[in-house]
This record gives sequence, structure tokens and C-alpha cells, in this order.
Amino acid sequence: MVESRPSPVEAVPEVDQALQGLRDLLGADGYRLGYAVRSGRELVVSVVAGPDACAECLVPKQVMEGILTDALQGTEFTVDRLEMPADQA
Repeated sequence: MVESRPSPVEAVPEVDQALQGLRDLLGADGYRLGYAVRSGRELVVSVVAGPDACAECLVPKQVMEGILTDALQGTEFTVDRLEMPADQA
């Protein structure tokens, strides 16, 4: 899973650039945004809560899916699966 400091082997510069703004916003609220490439151009995206994450600041999963879709416009990548902190509860 590629997080805020991706390794060159797993990182996809096109995806990193597309998600950087969202990564910065989530980071300000105590979350990390990561992804893994699956099936060529499909992504598994994860939002991971840090110890001081603002639970009220995180949008619902359906809204986050829309935000990710918008962020990835202009790339060849799509979100196959989104993992959110509520999924772990």
C-alpha cells in the first residue's frame, strides 16, 4: 500500500499527483491516504486514522468515493475498492 511517502517501486507518479491535494487535506485531520494498484488500472484506496484523527472531519464513504473519482479524472485509474476507518469498526 502506498502512503504519504511512497516507495519508488510501488508509486505511480500520475496517481500520486492526482491524489496529493486530498492527501494533504486528510493529513491535516490526522488521516493517511494510501493506495495499491490492482488489475492494471484499478486502485484499492485506504484512509487510515492516526491517533489524533478528527472523526467528525471525515466525510461518509460514498462522498469520499466521489471525491476520489473527481481527483482521478484525467488519469487512466479508477477506484476498485475504498477502505475507510468505519470499515474496521
